[in-house]
Amino acid sequence: MQVSAFIKKNDKFFLFICLVLSILLLIGCIYYISSSNTSGNQTLTTVGSNLKGYTEIKQEISNLLANAKTDMSSSIRSRIYQKFTILESKNSSPTQGYQAINQITIFISSTYSQTHNPQYRRIINDLDRFAKNNFSKQYNKNDFFTICQDSTCQDEPTPAQIVKIIDEINKSDMPDGVKNSLVLNLTNANYMTKNNRYDKFIVYNFVANQLKSYSIFSPSGANLTIANDLQNFLDVTYPQEKKTYSNSKPESAKTIKQNL
Repeated sequence: MQVSAFIKKNDKFFLFICLVLSILLLIGCIYYISSSNTSGNQTLTTVGSNLKGYTEIKQEISNLLANAKTDMSSSIRSRIYQKFTILESKNSSPTQGYQAINQITIFISSTYSQTHNPQYRRIINDLDRFAKNNFSKQYNKNDFFTICQDSTCQDEPTPAQIVKIIDEINKSDMPDGVKNSLVLNLTNANYMTKNNRYDKFIVYNFVANQLKSYSIFSPSGANLTIANDLQNFLDVTYPQEKKTYSNSKPESAKTIKQNL
């Protein structure tokens, strides 16, 4: 009874206290919801031209694409341009922005492996720096790794045996498309530096295995003759690499697929 009488006597005071508590509760709910949305749907804090070096990297790639009509299909060039829209969208998350840069790198890396144009490798290096500067939390150096595969990297003459094997491939009865692919892979290996000796072996060995499986393309059996010549070259020149490869075939197979 005394409590009831006290509340009744001080009803305005208690009403004020309840009102204050309600306001504080409302503010707390709003803050909680806002914090949840921010952490769950983080967007780029800097977009497009506000990204460090974005204007320069976009211009560099745009200039390259304008002159790459013989190196890249129109669909690939279009897909690269589409990645710019992700980087320029305020609704893109940092992860989406990084993935856009990574996908552009994949397209350019593929073209580099086919053309041996050092300009593509330089852009890959620029994309590496751009990603590291702007997406440090998502950045992974391995996403931009590429083995040098152009004439500016070659630091030793192409072995005479490989020159002979390339000539044998070109003179064989295999279809032109098959011959071009084999020669391209051998050329990639020849451009690698001395420091990439194991990678050279990987590519040469890959070509040897390709040749062994191409009997359907060579009624004369030239593919097996050339494969044997290449295998003999590997046995003499890369004995230690061959031993290392035999002990790690699964990983080596994965590496060669990434670099060809």
